[in-house]
Amino acid sequence: MLRGIVSVAVVLGLSIAAQAAITASVTSQATTGLSGYTTYSVTLTTDTDLLASFDISFNGSMNQVSPSGNETIFLPENPSIYIASTVDLILERDSHFLFRESQLTVVGSSSESGTSLAATFAFPAGTNDPMMASSINIAQIVIADGNTVEITGVVAVAPFGGSSPVDVTLSSFTIPEPASISLLAIGGLALLRRRSR
Repeated sequence: MLRGIVSVAVVLGLSIAAQAAITASVTSQATTGLSGYTTYSVTLTTDTDLLASFDISFNGSMNQVSPSGNETIFLPENPSIYIASTVDLILERDSHFLFRESQLTVVGSSSESGTSLAATFAFPAGTNDPMMASSINIAQIVIADGNTVEITGVVAVAPFGGSSPVDVTLSSFTIPEPASISLLAIGGLALLRRRSR
């Protein structure tokens, strides 16, 4: 089976008033120890502002791991509650946001299921918070090959200089992006054809 790291970037949202654009970059690799699954890492970037708060939803069939019935919406605060030898496997096979809840101000609901990962959160301080940045690796999504997950939501961007944050509504975006799947399939067929010669 052919697998590699794939990266795509797409403009997800645009706020004309604040002249803020948000781009998503998605990288992928085979999921460790879980045959037939791919792990996608989603990074949101704005080139003019700081990403301040998020109301993000990932919808579609995804792998969720709930050790001992504990939800893993965010990175675990205390990974020692899991059996030590399985912590890495749990984190590698689970769809979750890439922050610990203690790093955030959760300002709304958060939930997960086999078909959804959603949360509303912000960074606790103002624009001086080191967590706020113009590019943030926001989530890891583990998807069975052939399935897709849609990203939707609103991200508040805080302009440099301390102005009030402006909400940017994200355009719906699907991972893996259909064009990426097509390119991978064409590349794989070309390699298979080359090998058969």
